[in-house]
Amino acid sequence: MVLNWFEYLQIEAQLAMKLIDTATVRADPENSARCRQKTRFALTEIRHAVADPKARGLSKDQVVALESQRLEIENALAKLI
Repeated sequence: MVLNWFEYLQIEAQLAMKLIDTATVRADPENSARCRQKTRFALTEIRHAVADPKARGLSKDQVVALESQRLEIENALAKLI
């Protein structure tokens, strides 16, 4: 199975939200910090794709969806810090 960029970024966004959920329930600060770091990495991937959608072959609708997910991730991440 070969993923296109949008599918890959969708998975990154889902992973980021799972990592945020995990970071909220981790009692160990080191594990929680690692989850936040991985979330930031996924967020960076999404930001880069949205910044140059033509390079990633993303449609306008896909960019809108990714922007929505980006905002959701940023808001959830801000609540952790």
